Amino acid sequence: MKNRNQILTLAILGLITACNFSTSVSKDLMTGLSTKGDGLSADEVYISNGDDRITDNTFVYGNQVFTNFENMDGFVIENGKIYPEMQVVVVSKAGDTVLQNANLLGGKAIEGVSANLNGNVTLAAPIYSGDTYLVKYTVTDTKGDGVFTSELELELERDSKIKLNESGLSIKEAYLFNQENRTVITNGQIGFENNVLLDLQGLSGYELLNGSASLGMFVKVIDAKGKVILDLPDLLENRELTETQIQKGLGSTVIIQKGMLANPITWEVKVWDKNSGATLTVKTEVQVK
Repeated sequence: MKNRNQILTLAILGLITACNFSTSVSKDLMTGLSTKGDGLSADEVYISNGDDRITDNTFVYGNQVFTNFENMDGFVIENGKIYPEMQVVVVSKAGDTVLQNANLLGGKAIEGVSANLNGNVTLAAPIYSGDTYLVKYTVTDTKGDGVFTSELELELERDSKIKLNESGLSIKEAYLFNQENRTVITNGQIGFENNVLLDLQGLSGYELLNGSASLGMFVKVIDAKGKVILDLPDLLENRELTETQIQKGLGSTVIIQKGMLANPITWEVKVWDKNSGATLTVKTEVQVK
């Protein structure tokens, strides 16, 4: 019996010795963020908006999502430096790769034996609302074999502050865009003197005649007391548009001058097909500060 116990103990020790303790797997139950390390490890991996941690996996079109890798180590060290690289791939629910970058870190050396790394994705075209996406990061050691991956499945929603009424015409996306700093506005606030675009992407449902579309676009902006800021009966009057021009996007811009104004302002854009009568109305309320 003693010999049998010794043999069993040795077998268990042999099994433990064979395990690879450099491999790790974890999953955040709140966001669904999962990680796997083989040779590389991180003290913590989490998602944020660049400032604050995020505890949900539902985002609005135009949001940025950061994946943060805290205190990554396991890299081969050469002359007191490590050489990590990071790749990001974004895949749609249909399996299409919509975004890919294989060299986010640019192959630069980092002083020390470990590093805090992060990558970020702006959830905008060619990413669209109404779909589910998988965001996958792969961190590699360019001087060794270590690999660390993260995967986040997220849902992207249209900005609920932008209302659509589609009647024959439809769009993939409608959003506010600050043309001063090239960012999507998701908080419903714009600044005085800023050049802001209400952008309509992916219009469909119009009819082509001789290769061209005949569209109209009504634009009206008023403040909370009914003061008219902008009133354009047809921004596209007498213009024939090709499908290529339309797919680059339609929209209207506004620059609010400083002065007496009652918040919020209401911004309405109506597009109609002069060949078929099909229409689309986009309306939003914006605070000017």
